[in-house]
Amino acid sequence: MGHEYLDLLKWAVNEALKLGADEAEVFFSHMRGYIVNIEAGDVKNPTFLDESGVGIRVIKDKKLGYASINVLERDSILAAIKRALAMARASKENPKWVSLPEAEKYPTISGVYDKRIEKATASTALDVAKRMVTSVFDTDKRAIPAWGGTIIGVEESVIVNSHGVEGVKKGTFCGANLGVIARDGTVTTPIHTEFSMSRGLYINPEDVGKNATKNAIQSLQVTKIETGNYPVIFSPNASFMLFLFTLIRALEADFVQMKRSPYAGKIGETVMDEKLTIIDDGTLPGGIGSDPFDDEGVPSQRKVLVDKGVLREFLYDNYTARIDNRKSTGNGIRYSWMATQPKYELTPTISPTNFIIEGGDSSFDEMISEMKNGVYVLEVQGAHSSNPETGEVSVVATPAWRIENGEIKGLIPGLMLSMNIYDALKRIDLVSHEQKVVYNTILPWIQISEIRLVSK
Repeated sequence: MGHEYLDLLKWAVNEALKLGADEAEVFFSHMRGYIVNIEAGDVKNPTFLDESGVGIRVIKDKKLGYASINVLERDSILAAIKRALAMARASKENPKWVSLPEAEKYPTISGVYDKRIEKATASTALDVAKRMVTSVFDTDKRAIPAWGGTIIGVEESVIVNSHGVEGVKKGTFCGANLGVIARDGTVTTPIHTEFSMSRGLYINPEDVGKNATKNAIQSLQVTKIETGNYPVIFSPNASFMLFLFTLIRALEADFVQMKRSPYAGKIGETVMDEKLTIIDDGTLPGGIGSDPFDDEGVPSQRKVLVDKGVLREFLYDNYTARIDNRKSTGNGIRYSWMATQPKYELTPTISPTNFIIEGGDSSFDEMISEMKNGVYVLEVQGAHSSNPETGEVSVVATPAWRIENGEIKGLIPGLMLSMNIYDALKRIDLVSHEQKVVYNTILPWIQISEIRLVSK
């Protein structure tokens, strides 16, 4: 698929111009595959996913209109173009608008397409889910797979605009996640989650089940801690949730341009501990967020955002880049965290591709063994309420383990964590050389020297 829609999209762009648009863009996306849900240890039957459609963005007198449709017929597309134009004419002029992107050469990205997934069936996805669940029961009978699932499929996109942009891309994806609790007598642990994600059939579902189970069993032993300030190790899972609603937002150009980011006006300044180097790389071979171009047709790029603590770059889409009289960094993505809409229904917004914090000099085992009196946070809850402008964060750290003299002493129930994330990133003790893929991030384990912990 893909290439056969190129002529249809070029026709649609020309029709939009004929009807009065100053600029036009038509985006096609198609996703097909299988989803398998796991509920209380029960593996459900696979659901077939097949969703395709086009999104039409038009500009008239610096006014934007957008419409989408899932019927790929010329009459229906023409009606959608007219709706988008009517919306544009009724909208307020945006004096900051410059233009849609121009055509550029796209890089070749390796490792984003696996023919095995193209040929996969419902039984392929079902097998991954069953192997995860079986590995839980095989590892420890006290563990229960509470929830989870697998997804496997193919995604294709085509984009054409009135400035010569013509792009076709195709990729595959495979993911497995599992939440496990452990129960022994009257003790029941919180849910422990594990992920595995890949652009091919490379995931190991047994490892997902085993790792989640081992962590859950470790939490059957319960301990306490006094309220106070402690060194804290954050797992990649925990860091992902914290950064999603704070750090990543602060590095996005629209937030910077609104003067809401604490990093506004600080390019070239030291804003974090020198142990931190942060990269966004849409060209990473096999990366979850890798593609030849973003969802506006801008070539994907590798950008160093923070270099050993020094701020170097922000993430731009086409619109915000034009405001600053520069080129987009290839971060115009039709994506919204936890959005359920297909991509063609969404307009591009700034989002990371592969958001990477480089590994450090320590191993995770060393970080645990060298901690005298502190906490290891595996997950956090409530990060969505964080303030990305001030960096104030107040979350429940669950599961969280107490570490004493290099040993895990047990689960700390009901532990609250309060900090300013931007200040905390200036107080890094250790960064692990191990990294973990969590959605479209690649993160190490990070130890912060002092965090306020409130114990119930």
